Amino acid sequence: MDKQNTKLIKYLNSLNDDGNYKVYEFSQLTRDLRRSKESLNNDLQYLSLNEYIDIKYQDNDVVCLCLLTKSRMLEEQSVTKIYGLSVITKTILISGIFNAIMAFLGAFVALLLIR
Repeated sequence: MDKQNTKLIKYLNSLNDDGNYKVYEFSQLTRDLRRSKESLNNDLQYLSLNEYIDIKYQDNDVVCLCLLTKSRMLEEQSVTKIYGLSVITKTILISGIFNAIMAFLGAFVALLLIR
């Protein structure tokens, strides 16, 4: 799966919330994605063969397709990766601050006991 296909799936996911078949005009898709009709058609066929989308019908002007589970999972995984990194970063930062405070308090208590 290359970047163009991933971008295409993300775009189709943004247009189709309900997961049902929807008709898309090639003119709109080519304009929004800034790609040629031939390139877009090849990528749609690739996604269909690899079970990311199901194409019900297609002609020169429109395509009717449905996003399959695989494409929904791809979108959710990319969101999870972004969210996961921020959570890990925050956890490490909070843990570091907490450890520094506890080390300072431990040293302070040790100094009080030694005197």
